[in-house]
Amino acid sequence: MHSLHIVVELEFFLKRARAIMSDEERMGIVTLLATNPEAGVALGGGLRKELLATYGDKA
Repeated sequence: MHSLHIVVELEFFLKRARAIMSDEERMGIVTLLATNPEAGVALGGGLRKELLATYGDKA
């Protein structure tokens, strides 16, 4: 079993996320990051950046 990592959702993120996605979609992102702590690009200081497309976006 994989260990889960803590994901901190900053108020800036929460405000923007509420405007463009459902709570279920947001929790999916949190779960992805908690279970895959190496996902995305390392920014330093333990911070990471992950880019995700929203429904209907073209890749």
